[in-house]
Amino acid sequence: MKKLLLVSVSTIVMAGAAHANEIIYSSQGGQNDLNTTISGVGNTIGKAAPRNTSSYYTGSTRMSDTGWRSIGSYYWYYNYQSRDTTDVSYATTRNTYFPTDYSAAKQVGNGNEATTNQSGIANSLNFSQGSDTVYTETTRRYATGSQKLRRYNYTSYVSNLGRDYGQESTWNHYYAYSNTYQRGAVTAAQDNNLNASQHGQLNSAVLSQLGDNNYAYLYQSGARNNADLLQSSDNSYTNVQQYGTGNNTTLRQYNTSSATLYQSGSDNNTTVYQGNYNGMSQYQANSVNIMTSGRGNNVTAIQAGYYGGNTLNVSQNGDHNSSYTNQTGSRSAINLTQHGDNNNFSATQTAHDKVLTVNMVGNGGNINLRQN
Repeated sequence: MKKLLLVSVSTIVMAGAAHANEIIYSSQGGQNDLNTTISGVGNTIGKAAPRNTSSYYTGSTRMSDTGWRSIGSYYWYYNYQSRDTTDVSYATTRNTYFPTDYSAAKQVGNGNEATTNQSGIANSLNFSQGSDTVYTETTRRYATGSQKLRRYNYTSYVSNLGRDYGQESTWNHYYAYSNTYQRGAVTAAQDNNLNASQHGQLNSAVLSQLGDNNYAYLYQSGARNNADLLQSSDNSYTNVQQYGTGNNTTLRQYNTSSATLYQSGSDNNTTVYQGNYNGMSQYQANSVNIMTSGRGNNVTAIQAGYYGGNTLNVSQNGDHNSSYTNQTGSRSAINLTQHGDNNNFSATQTAHDKVLTVNMVGNGGNINLRQN
């Protein structure tokens, strides 16, 4: 059974006061449709993931004490003694990591559709098709140093004998530990469509699709927009269009996927990673098309694979553009076109049967190429 949810929210601005709205949404299974329209200032769909946390505690413990020992005598009635002690210092660290869609609005199931439209200033969108609530907590305790001291019963002078690595090793043997816990679950979702648009300033979008055959489209217009997109399985496609100043896009696609990214404006930044989740080699091929128009654009693209067949097409129009690419795997190709002054291109290609095409039109272009 297919379910449909329509949401329309508008803020009312009176005497300089703006009202922010929040939508918390979750579907569990089946085929679901979500259509939302929000206008105003500071509206949210879903919630941002909790911040990753890190804590660090220190302490010290007495590990060795020889007690007072005789070291000889000068007069028959006076006994010279010394005493050695070792204090071991240690640290306890705790780090917690959350996935980006931990608190996002979610659709769980196959064949879902979501359409969101936000207009205004400082709106945020956190949406996931599929669910990843797995967070990792790692706790470690380990020796960080030691100090061995020698005291005498006939003077207040104390000798510093330096670190006692033997006692540090003993402390680690009995008291050190490293524990990693993972809690939560991952639920994949296939054949889903996600369409999102944001109009205004300082908007942000975090979109995740966990499963095969998913499609994501994001449109942002305005200043200082930010987009973070994740597709975790095969045969997925992402299309991102950003118009305005200071846009930033981060795209992560794991396994076989393709993407088209377009940015028009100044100071845009694009970062793309295509490959396996754990960074290991994989056999599938990925493709990405990146087009930027404006000044100061930067492109960083990494395509990882063993068999290869990856394709990267970059077109930059404007001043001070730069592009850095890294491809691993055979039969991969990079096609770059830069129009403007002071462009820079840096590329690394490994394995065999590589193809590289560069077309620079303008002054001061630089090329740094490494092929293995």
